[in-house]
Amino acid sequence: MIDMLDIKTSINLLLKDTGIKTRDNSTKEGFKRPSFFVQILPITGTDLLKSNTLENSYMIEINYFSKEQTQLDNLKMSEILKKKVFPYIQIKDRKLVPKSVRNEDIEGVLSFRFNLNWLDSLEEKQYPPMKELEIEME
Repeated sequence: MIDMLDIKTSINLLLKDTGIKTRDNSTKEGFKRPSFFVQILPITGTDLLKSNTLENSYMIEINYFSKEQTQLDNLKMSEILKKKVFPYIQIKDRKLVPKSVRNEDIEGVLSFRFNLNWLDSLEEKQYPPMKELEIEME
């Protein structure tokens, strides 16, 4: 099963070789540029699809605060991020294909977003076999 910590760890590893620091989301100001901030947001979250299957749907948002704060820097980083997430993202032993990859420049900050959808199987609970069944009928 993949959990949100696994996703966050994998995304942070993808970003690591850019040489740009990924900051904790609790840091609001006073950080050095360039920096990344990563958020995992539920689209529908996790739903029980069948008795033993979970359907997961989350949006990943990577905010990039460039050093120069220019649209050109943000466009370059957007292309770098696209190359990092395609054709798939390795999370634990799974390969997830990002959907609806999009980016937006919001007041000089790149917001790079994509969706991840996957299914997880629940382990069936094992119960000890019954030894003897007693039925009382009236």
